[in-house]
Amino acid sequence: MASVYDKEIRQEPDMLHRVLRLLYTSHQPSFSKVELERIGVTVGPFDISNPLFINDNKQCLFQPFDEHEIKRWEIPAYAANWEAPVRSTKGNKDVLAFLNTNFTFRSNGATRLCTELGWSVIDPRVVHSRNKHFLFSGHGSQLGANFPSWQVWSIQVWREKNHAGHDYQTGPSIRLIISTDAIGPFDRILLNELGAITECLAFRRTQREYTPYPIIPILVLSLFGPRSGRIIQASYEVLTGKIGLLISPILSFSNKNDPSFDLFLRFMASYPPESNSLDQALARMSISSPPPGLDLAFMERM
Repeated sequence: MASVYDKEIRQEPDMLHRVLRLLYTSHQPSFSKVELERIGVTVGPFDISNPLFINDNKQCLFQPFDEHEIKRWEIPAYAANWEAPVRSTKGNKDVLAFLNTNFTFRSNGATRLCTELGWSVIDPRVVHSRNKHFLFSGHGSQLGANFPSWQVWSIQVWREKNHAGHDYQTGPSIRLIISTDAIGPFDRILLNELGAITECLAFRRTQREYTPYPIIPILVLSLFGPRSGRIIQASYEVLTGKIGLLISPILSFSNKNDPSFDLFLRFMASYPPESNSLDQALARMSISSPPPGLDLAFMERM
């Protein structure tokens, strides 16, 4: 259903401001593809079951850890007792604990998976500045309506070492791990998902050192009820101001043997575009239309 402020929102020239106005004025817990495309946001599928899509670094900007290579990384014996059991009586915290245990303690020899990568956690308060509703919420009324609570568990940026051995950010990519008590509908994006993406894009746009980059990529690992989640890739074209979203199907985390855990873990251990010097590839990429050859069937139901 269109917002009563729909016309005013569409007349807003800045795409990011359009999304912010939609978030503030709609009082909805989730949004359909039609509602987002009405204000100019492109929506398509994040086709995690298609190897051709996953291996195409011009479309799948965050390259997941290799599915065969990651099998070499195991939880070492001394850390096995840290593994948090996933029980059906608990929700997002157990799922996240199991993912974090694997990510932190999986080792290949003496090297941990988490130390093999260049992701570094930043303080959410640095990002959580102006738009004070979209990274965290309490129970009860938020944005003028009653929504289930949500929070951001982790905001990460990619860092590498310079010649002096100091860490520095090499590009604009951000990775988020978020959760909410809400039930995630397969055909709509949740308020906390869209809000966190918008908050991070607004933050990056204020940082002038990232304006030379043609695209600002955001990867979202989203957990919600009932013991489910999905992966969202967001892109912001700096020159045109266009925003594109690629959204995966809903994944189940009902028990620790679900393949969804390995898939989430691979994207927790993913590499952003700047790690592979893909600036030229990013410059050639357009988010104005979906990648060729992809099945849009499940997203057309949004």
